[in-house]
Amino acid sequence: MGSVRNGLRRTDTYVLAVDVGSTSVRCHVYDPAAKIKGSSSRPIKMLYPKPGWVEVNPDEMFEQFVAVVKEAVEDSGLHMKQMAALGISTQRATFVTWDKTTGRPFHNFICWQDLRAVDLVRSWNKSLLLWVVHKSSGLLHFLTRKKRFLAASVIHFSTQHVSIRLAWVLQNIKQVQDAVAEENCSFGTIDTWLLYKLTKETQFILLHLVLSFPGLFSDVAETEKMAQEVQSTDGVFFVPSFSGLQAPLNDPNACASFMGLKPSTTKIHLVRAILESIAYRNKQLYDTMLKEIHIPITCIRADGGICSNQFVMQLTTDLLACDIEKPKRVDMSSLGAAFLAGLANGYWGSREELKTIRSVEKIYKPQDVLHDYKSIIENWELAVSRSMHWYTKTKQE
Repeated sequence: MGSVRNGLRRTDTYVLAVDVGSTSVRCHVYDPAAKIKGSSSRPIKMLYPKPGWVEVNPDEMFEQFVAVVKEAVEDSGLHMKQMAALGISTQRATFVTWDKTTGRPFHNFICWQDLRAVDLVRSWNKSLLLWVVHKSSGLLHFLTRKKRFLAASVIHFSTQHVSIRLAWVLQNIKQVQDAVAEENCSFGTIDTWLLYKLTKETQFILLHLVLSFPGLFSDVAETEKMAQEVQSTDGVFFVPSFSGLQAPLNDPNACASFMGLKPSTTKIHLVRAILESIAYRNKQLYDTMLKEIHIPITCIRADGGICSNQFVMQLTTDLLACDIEKPKRVDMSSLGAAFLAGLANGYWGSREELKTIRSVEKIYKPQDVLHDYKSIIENWELAVSRSMHWYTKTKQE
């Protein structure tokens, strides 16, 4: 604990971790025991230039990144020279391309929720090549009876794949086409862009699901209490498909929707329907995973801001019929980045040491209510099926 590194004892140094999420950039300063000494958070300004398009300004994101780092260190009362390492965790599948010579981006970040490549996805999924891959995989499985050959038989592209949206960029943005021809184009996700800015342009500057429904509630923390004020949603269902539906449905054209509204519906019913939909999606993914891996699961560990909502946590536990652990530190993306950065430079000595730091605040135990929700979940799945392919239908009409 008292080892000396670069003239400073470990007890005098700290680790920075930045989590670039879908809605905010957060930074924490961690001590050797992984306790937070200082924090900062700033919102990410999302841009919607066209229906289905979701973007972020790259330069603004970098400015926010630098700002939260400085503010977190200031909040800790420490000095930048006491920061031993920096870990970065970012949202996946969000990317940008930029000029190698000038460092200027050719376009905004195209976010993982973006749907501009939906027609390209549809054509690739219906292509002869993918049909051949599926049939060949099935044939190999039939001949060998080896399950690994089934993997390729279920491959389907989605708008979340970076490759699809990058293909769209290469087909539609002339600046990028010209830069590629001149071998002057760089491509990267958020982490790549931040590292590029930190190492190439700023030779040192030292360096999960919050949804907003205006009118329903003013503070996300209120939703737990609101949901518990009623016994049910009174037949109202919510489908949380703001950027389509991912696994296991994989439908980029699904729409977010409330179904079952009637004169007796109140905003409390709507809030409860929103929270229930999170638990239903968790169960949907959990059941799919069990079906695919055939491995019994005895414990689940949760993280993120949703952990603070006991209604969602308990309902998810009941539906999964499995214990769920809530950690004391729920911002696990940031903590994971800190751990990896600290391990890389020797701040923490081993994975075993990190295991001793981990702590659980609460263990949710399943209650025997799954049978009460069986028909409710079936109706929610019906609502989901009716929201699917929505934008395809409206486009055709």
